[in-house]
Amino acid sequence: MSILILTADSGRARLFQTENSSSEIIEVEDIVNPVARIKDNKLLSDGASSLKDSVGAGRHGGDPKHMPKEVAKQRFAKEVSDTLVASMDKYGYHKLYIIAAPKFLGELRTVIPNKIKQLLIGEVDHDATSLTPKEFRHLLPKYL
Repeated sequence: MSILILTADSGRARLFQTENSSSEIIEVEDIVNPVARIKDNKLLSDGASSLKDSVGAGRHGGDPKHMPKEVAKQRFAKEVSDTLVASMDKYGYHKLYIIAAPKFLGELRTVIPNKIKQLLIGEVDHDATSLTPKEFRHLLPKYL
């Protein structure tokens, strides 16, 4: 039985598998969110990053929870969660370890279903998406 390791941030998620703490860590999937690299004002249809008041001449910033990048980040977290579910079901992983950028880790926690949370053996709030397995191995527990 294998252990699945997820490294993720709002722009990329990588899935790795290993058998135990001394086995080789092999990348099995790489998911990219291209929207994460685009600035919010480029995502808005009119190019504006603030909203007009419906009454009066005032302007105010948009609600950050509804800004295009935030919505895209939430969608990407859901896509990553769905990929975890599919991987666990398809390949029978019995343990999951997550290493994710702090803000994205919070997003993941809200969308990962309980059946996956039950397999979670640990998490680290660190952006390791650009690291090689050799570079992030020290972030994993000594015994998986």
